[in-house]
Amino acid sequence: MSFQSRRKACGLIVSSICLLFIWSSVPSAAADLSQHEYLERLERTATAEHVFNERPWKILLHYVSSHSLISDPHFFLSHSGRKNPAAELVATLQGMFDSHVSDNEQIQCRFPARSAWLKERLQIDPERLPPVKCSEFENIRKNMRPKQAVLVFPAAFMNKPASMFGHTFIRIDNEYRSKLLGHAVNYAAFTGDSGGFLYAIKGLFGYFKGYYSVLPYYEKVKEYNDMEQRDIWEYELNFSEAELERMVMHIWELKDIYSQYYFLDENCSSNILFLFEAARPTLHLTDSLGWWVIPIDTVRLVRKQGLVSGIIYRPSRATVINHIASKLSPVLRQKARYIADGQISPEDALVDDISIKEQIAVLDLAAELVQYFYAKKEITKDDFQERFLHILTVRSKMGEESNETSYIPPPVFPDEGHRSYRLGISGGVKKGFAFQEIALRPAYHALTDPDDGYQKGSQIVFGDIVARYYPEKQRFRIESLDIINIISAAPRTVFFSPVSWRFSTGVKREYLRNGNDPAEYYGSGGFGLTADSEAVGLVYIFGESEIDSGPSLTDHYALGAGGSLGLIGTIADF
Repeated sequence: MSFQSRRKACGLIVSSICLLFIWSSVPSAAADLSQHEYLERLERTATAEHVFNERPWKILLHYVSSHSLISDPHFFLSHSGRKNPAAELVATLQGMFDSHVSDNEQIQCRFPARSAWLKERLQIDPERLPPVKCSEFENIRKNMRPKQAVLVFPAAFMNKPASMFGHTFIRIDNEYRSKLLGHAVNYAAFTGDSGGFLYAIKGLFGYFKGYYSVLPYYEKVKEYNDMEQRDIWEYELNFSEAELERMVMHIWELKDIYSQYYFLDENCSSNILFLFEAARPTLHLTDSLGWWVIPIDTVRLVRKQGLVSGIIYRPSRATVINHIASKLSPVLRQKARYIADGQISPEDALVDDISIKEQIAVLDLAAELVQYFYAKKEITKDDFQERFLHILTVRSKMGEESNETSYIPPPVFPDEGHRSYRLGISGGVKKGFAFQEIALRPAYHALTDPDDGYQKGSQIVFGDIVARYYPEKQRFRIESLDIINIISAAPRTVFFSPVSWRFSTGVKREYLRNGNDPAEYYGSGGFGLTADSEAVGLVYIFGESEIDSGPSLTDHYALGAGGSLGLIGTIADF
């Protein structure tokens, strides 16, 4: 290389070194800013770019329309945060930079989902934030270790008013193989001692507070499957682990936070959907809801948006008992009951004139009954242990021969049953005048509807309205309005003895002797018994009473009592 070339090369090296020195010695604009100036720049950016109006931020605040559905003031850092997402964003940013708060109370620990999203959206320099140790949240996150989320739907339970429409909650699975060790994330109303009519009124008008809670899944299975005789459907969801982390962070933010609970719309199912959107903000679930939210409709919505990857059916203990019993004769069913009651020993019930499969079925049925009686606290722990172990000992001597009675084929998925809405159009003649009739039922299921996906013998109709138009009279009027109409015709068996009941209230036109048909308010109810006949269907009998009220009645009311006998059967499947 020539001297001139070497001189040029040295010049380039020196120039490069000088440029690097000058570049490294000039701090960036952000580095020049004080902590206060840096925070102000973030606030200006968020305001200029309208970050507070972006969907992920509003999801984390549970915003619907112009306000948040969360009522608890502890959830908001700004006094106007419930109605002002911009003010809440600024307050959250300021809290994230506050270094004078203890670790677990710092905003990054208290609101990890908000903080994580703002860090990413505004590209906040982590070195600028005060170092924190969120030990309480980290303990919860390590304990949950989310691997999969499952939407759980326990079927309707007609003898519990809060569960007549069914229920939904989330199960979060971890690396344990047993799903029973997962965490159930539930949203429910805190009702205290309220019951009866007061319970319904408070639930309809938002006088209850609703809270999120996390508890072991096996406790919910024990409550629904064992005690309340409710089948459980588990809809496995396709969230990624990163999305599940966001869901867990938002669940933590909602700890001990309440919202006003409304049975019709702001209920268990609608609030659970916010957790799905927090995990995956591109979902549109909460903004697809109507004036009332029925749990099974939200299951349909989740499935429609492609979140479901698999469905698992978990039959209740009552379903298992009824299934095994259906394979046995009445005599053998009674023997199983005697064994479970401790009236005879398992050995005494197994005579030579029944097959080995029947013997296995009798013992399996007796074992299920003993567990059911114990779950319902109908027998003591000592009696349970003695009878259950005795049955298992005898059963174990029969080997592992397969028994077809142990398999319960899943029924129709509940979300594949008929829709909640029903619109009917008809016509007729009354007192020589033709009329056209339209009927609208917003929810939910009637005895005359197909049973697929619903509980047999159950009816719950809400807001059913019938209107008629008389062309000759040019008159349009409301014919009836069922505010609520419930029937629980649960059949009695050798194992279960439920009491059937019905209740309805609303407005209807009562035809009087003078030919008038004024609109009157009514309330009726009663109790009875139901039997299930394989030949004809459900046969029920009720003792009932009714009270009507209206200005056209003597003393403005009428009271009566009587009874009804009915048959519910399917003539043909269409």
